[in-house]
Amino acid sequence: MFVGMSVLGTVLELDGENVKLHLDIDSSQNAEEAYAYQWTPDTGSAMYCMPKVGTKVSLYFPDTDEQTARAISCVRENGGSCPAMSDPSKRGLSTAYGKELFLNPEDMGLKSEINQLGLIDGQGVALATMKKVSVTSEKKITLSGKKVCLETPKELQMARR
Repeated sequence: MFVGMSVLGTVLELDGENVKLHLDIDSSQNAEEAYAYQWTPDTGSAMYCMPKVGTKVSLYFPDTDEQTARAISCVRENGGSCPAMSDPSKRGLSTAYGKELFLNPEDMGLKSEINQLGLIDGQGVALATMKKVSVTSEKKITLSGKKVCLETPKELQMARR
């Protein structure tokens, strides 16, 4: 009866690449007796993130054998209370460690607490950091354009080796 269907459940425990679930269709489930289903996100390895304990996930049944079911996606439950998700035209992936990938209509990029790299429509590439920036190459490096601007509050060093 479950072939091709997904059932929602809550992650009770993580075991390597597997998740133990309390399925919403069950009245109770303890972690010790729960079956460990393989975590196979529907995005593949492109945006691989293991769910946390307490996260709601979908358990997909590809055939009649319950043991071949796999946990395939997390179900977002805080969309209304999360400002980063209030605008559906803005996409993103964030980690528990403060790292973000953002894809907005006007820009895209990566950021952390101290670094940001962005591609901004109408402006170009933006790099902001609190750390040292090094540009190296085995071949020639050329910076060209109508305007090339390098700003620093302390000093800018260039060397040819």
